Amino acid sequence: MTISKDDIHKSVEHIIGEAKNPKPMKDSDDAITELMIFDGFKSDSLDVFLDAYKQTKAPTVTYKAMVTPINKKWSLTYLYSHLVNEAGH
Repeated sequence: MTISKDDIHKSVEHIIGEAKNPKPMKDSDDAITELMIFDGFKSDSLDVFLDAYKQTKAPTVTYKAMVTPINKKWSLTYLYSHLVNEAGH
């Protein structure tokens, strides 16, 4: 799914259809350059998907996250900011 600029400040749980209220608990003004979010994957299934994705020669996506009970309350921009900070960039 592609997310519009209007949606990047909405909560992850709103984007994935789990909440009607789009207001996130945490937000950021960071610009998102790339972000892939996984919802509903079990760890083993995600590993299989990521291995298959690498084999397709599709462009690498540096910032990836599984939806968790904590990060689904964040905006997409805050999640991205958090991933960038974790990576040390």
